Amino acid sequence: IIISNQSLVLQGVSRASAGNYTCVGFNTEGDGESDPFYLNVLYAPTCRPNQPRVHGVAKKERANITCEVDANPRDVNFKWTFNSSAESLDVESRYIVRSGTSSVVIYTPVSEHDYGTLLCWASNRIGHQRAPCVFHIIAAGRPDQVHNCTVANTSMTSFSLRCSEGFNGGLPQSFTVEVRETESQALRANTTGPLPRFSVGGLDPGMQYQACVYSFNVKGRSEPVVVQASTLRLPEKQLTNEQNRPRGEFRFTPIMSVVTGVVSALFIVACVVAAVLRLQCSRNEGRRKRHKLDQRTRSASGSLCATSDKPVSPSKLDPS
Repeated sequence: IIISNQSLVLQGVSRASAGNYTCVGFNTEGDGESDPFYLNVLYAPTCRPNQPRVHGVAKKERANITCEVDANPRDVNFKWTFNSSAESLDVESRYIVRSGTSSVVIYTPVSEHDYGTLLCWASNRIGHQRAPCVFHIIAAGRPDQVHNCTVANTSMTSFSLRCSEGFNGGLPQSFTVEVRETESQALRANTTGPLPRFSVGGLDPGMQYQACVYSFNVKGRSEPVVVQASTLRLPEKQLTNEQNRPRGEFRFTPIMSVVTGVVSALFIVACVVAAVLRLQCSRNEGRRKRHKLDQRTRSASGSLCATSDKPVSPSKLDPS
């Protein structure tokens, strides 16, 4: 900025320099301010930021592609061109609609060769747009269904579900899960998110559920994928079932089985030891009996021999 006498010189003027300017003079008596002066900065068109750059269009679908520019003056002319891998063509004026600093081209792809890039050029009396607005036209449709769905973190009232994304159809996609009871088909949950990862809660314990997962975009939704899931039973119900069992029914536990096996093994060992001891006692008793019988036999033989050695009286031999 250069101030010379009653003049203000602005150098390197840009669009940001536009606006109202005033001059303030002051002395010992006070201040004085001039009427505002509006500085109007003229410039050639430039592409307005934050516009949709990618458009998904199906074959034979009519699409309206809007191009917006900033320009001063606002009297702007537009030109559209289409670039593909094979050729570059100017879009006919009958497909172009202009409204102030915006223009709309009506575009309908018919074959695979009609997908590519649309370039929007604008100009006014100051000059031509240096860099065009670029819009990509891609083939679009409904997204493909999700795959590789798994259920995890199951509890009595909730479970988690994770799937892998399919092709998005050329457009941003979102995902929805609908959880229904298997028997009654009553809807219990409906959740939507940017990723196929869900945590479903507020369910009943010990129930079977069907989780229906599908993806969708502005063209429609995919075929659903049905996943079976269930919640855990309440511990109180398991105890109730135990209490309702007949009292005469006996249930072995692993510890009881081990104890029973050890006791049975000890009993068998004791029986074997008793049998061996009984057999040993029987043999010893037989030996003692044979030994006594031998002693008695020897005693009887000694008595007979002693009797036969004594002399016989003649009176006992001759009765007369």
